[in-house]
Amino acid sequence: MPSHAFVRRPSKPVSRRTAAPLALSLLLAACHSTELPGDQPVHVPDGSTAPASSPRKIEKAAPPLRACDDLVVPPPKTLDPLDLELPRTVKSYCKFETGFQHSMVQVRFELDPVDLPVLESRLPCRLEKVSSGPVAHALVGTNDRRWYAPESARRHRGCDYDSGGLLSASFLVDVSVSSRAVVYAVVMVE
Repeated sequence: MPSHAFVRRPSKPVSRRTAAPLALSLLLAACHSTELPGDQPVHVPDGSTAPASSPRKIEKAAPPLRACDDLVVPPPKTLDPLDLELPRTVKSYCKFETGFQHSMVQVRFELDPVDLPVLESRLPCRLEKVSSGPVAHALVGTNDRRWYAPESARRHRGCDYDSGGLLSASFLVDVSVSSRAVVYAVVMVE
């Protein structure tokens, strides 16, 4: 009789009392797995094994951004007062402006990561390489907007711009989540 015809039975019968916790623990273990089914090795005719493919990981959903009381709908086509043209995939655009003669504009928006090079080419400054250290860009002294939180970025790129005159700006791009880029900007006009 072929070996695959034998099924090993447990030495003790499984009661409902022990089966339920066992089934629950197996279900929880399956839910916490990050590899997709079908990634087991493939048996090649010569008797060796080869990987089916590199393990595919399930990316967790991006955490939601903090709620914005200053949401601008629809998002503008430019970032004023820099007159910086924004890519078409901009969404969740929040803006807050303070001051009269000396104004400060705080902005946050989401961007499709494929459009990040487009935005980067239009910025008045050059973004630094990705960093996981402390945030040094797009910070404001007094921030009373909960949605404006550049310091929460775990992986980021940033740059500062000074026109040498009345206009300065600082940008931070949060690239912590691969499915989106979150841009923080503070623009000051003297």
